[in-house]
Amino acid sequence: MDQPTAVRAPRSYMDYSLDAGVGARANIGLIALASDHSLEAEWRYLLTIPGVAFHTTRIPGATKGGPLGLEELLEHIEPAAQLLIPDTALDVVAFGCTSAAGAIGEDRIFAALQKACPVARPTTPITATLAGLKRLGIGRIAMVTPYGEETNAMEEDYLRHAGLEICRIATFGEVTDEEAGRIDAPSLCRAVVEAAETPEAEAVFVSCTSLRCAKLIPALEAAVGRPVVSSNQAMAWHAIRLAGVEETLPQFGRLFGV
Repeated sequence: MDQPTAVRAPRSYMDYSLDAGVGARANIGLIALASDHSLEAEWRYLLTIPGVAFHTTRIPGATKGGPLGLEELLEHIEPAAQLLIPDTALDVVAFGCTSAAGAIGEDRIFAALQKACPVARPTTPITATLAGLKRLGIGRIAMVTPYGEETNAMEEDYLRHAGLEICRIATFGEVTDEEAGRIDAPSLCRAVVEAAETPEAEAVFVSCTSLRCAKLIPALEAAVGRPVVSSNQAMAWHAIRLAGVEETLPQFGRLFGV
């Protein structure tokens, strides 16, 4: 038995015009770890400038702990970057893992990013933190981390080699990304205050994109009387500055005021 022909609703074919899209001022590519629960949420909080958009892809996490495991991530960076809005010229591309940036090295990460996104300017949390501390005129820092001792030592050495003096490290010890993303505000605040007890430290660096620190920074800066810079905050700041967006947003901390 023949099926009855469906009666279709009438169509209206409309003319349309195009604007510059969500990234009218800047398009930023972001590569996050598959295990990171915090980075995108913090960037959504920080990057509120109209016309500034970020586009995310993810890579697998390391299969073993410590710096050698972090080095494994390098092979995933270029393929992931190729997935970032292929038909859009990105202004900046950011690799979102602080400890891996130290373990792999900024130069090797930049080379992988630029193979996939040759026009985009690259950054990492370490790159951004070094740029931010330089802009703030800071050379001596205390740190807060969720790393084991091997990773703490690697990152401390990397930052020292880059010209910083590390005065103190307050660490939660080696925790998973999932656990680091659930460390609560009181615990983070206590760690920042503990790190800041070293008077020689001119600022506190909260290292790890999994730590949810962005909303705490203004109150922490008031409490310790010094800049507090986090991985996610620094990388968001550096990304917009690399893209030529110069608005100051001091409500997100002293770094966003420069």
